[in-house]
Amino acid sequence: MELSEEGKLSTLNYKAKKHRTKLPGLLCIIFLTFAQPDPVTLAISAVFIILGESIMFWAAGYIRKNQELTMTGPYSLSRNPLYDGSFIFGIGFVIASGVIWLTLLFMVFFALIYRSTVRWEENKLQRLFPDQWPEYFSRVP
Repeated sequence: MELSEEGKLSTLNYKAKKHRTKLPGLLCIIFLTFAQPDPVTLAISAVFIILGESIMFWAAGYIRKNQELTMTGPYSLSRNPLYDGSFIFGIGFVIASGVIWLTLLFMVFFALIYRSTVRWEENKLQRLFPDQWPEYFSRVP
């Protein structure tokens, strides 16, 4: 799953990255098929879903994609706040489902899709902002 020197992804990782916005639909179908929600899991999940969505909304308000290296707001706390929010949002749906094995499915899905995506994006940012990236990378987790 490593990036080549040119920052390209392997074929499998490229396909996963390319379709990362479509693949959650498949995951959603699986969740809807097997979910066994109850009022307690739905109530708990709402907290995670709202928190995750709030983080994504906050992060989206700061980013100026490919124009500047965003280092303020949520980007001063995490290099990937949009993905952090997406993860928390997804955990909310796992909790809502009330099915433990769906947690493992979500974790595998998220790791496969976003691990290579984050690497690709960080490689791109390093090329776009060579003067700012090293300090930002070393300072922000």
